[in-house]
Amino acid sequence: MGNHLKRLENELVSAAHSFRLINRQVKVVNYLLRRLELNYHRDIVTDGYSCGTRRKLSTALALIGHPQILLLDEPSSGMDPRTKRHLWKIISEEVKGKCAVVLTSHSMEECEALCSRLAIMVKGQFRCLGSLQHIKNRFGSGFTVKMYLANASCDAEAITYFMQRRFPSTYLKDQHSTMVEYHVAVAPGGVADIFDQLESNKTALQIKHFSVSQTTLDEVFINFAMEKIGMETIPLHSEEEACDDLGFNKAVQT
Repeated sequence: MGNHLKRLENELVSAAHSFRLINRQVKVVNYLLRRLELNYHRDIVTDGYSCGTRRKLSTALALIGHPQILLLDEPSSGMDPRTKRHLWKIISEEVKGKCAVVLTSHSMEECEALCSRLAIMVKGQFRCLGSLQHIKNRFGSGFTVKMYLANASCDAEAITYFMQRRFPSTYLKDQHSTMVEYHVAVAPGGVADIFDQLESNKTALQIKHFSVSQTTLDEVFINFAMEKIGMETIPLHSEEEACDDLGFNKAVQT
């Protein structure tokens, strides 16, 4: 039957039948429709579905038969934020139920929400493999410092001068109204040093409050994509991140 004639319910019933769930077809279909929030679409022709709804249908089909391994390609693409988080919750529940999930994604937010292990590919080649924290520590560069000033008239140039004197590699990343954001490439004393310096000069610089964070996964990904991290600096065999550890039980991202 052509896709233009199929309803969502037909898709799920056919899939359930192929898994020999004949006696439980209706129960399985109703469970998946409810779990993936697809009840509203059960009588609608699948050809008219939005991208996000098709992704949900694909996930529902993949979950039939309680698979031990789940392969997903950009599972939350085209979904609104609430639906996206609901899907991530379902995927996380599958992982807790001892299902190995391997997925691909361009969303680092999705990677951080779902992955225990991550691989980044550039031009078809693996560039790194490891836990999220390992990759941030190994390939991240520096810290992001975000400050909120007492008012918009505060002297941002004075703060920039202050930061560059204490951390010479600092540069201003963004400035908007009372917010200024800096990238500190090297801080000899780490986060504690940055905190000490800002806390000691908070009043003089008219800083209302500030935050210091490690380089984000997004920044690491962009650096790989822009070839800012050379091949020679990336051993795939690294400590507990060795290739024979490919039997990890949660997720791989590309």
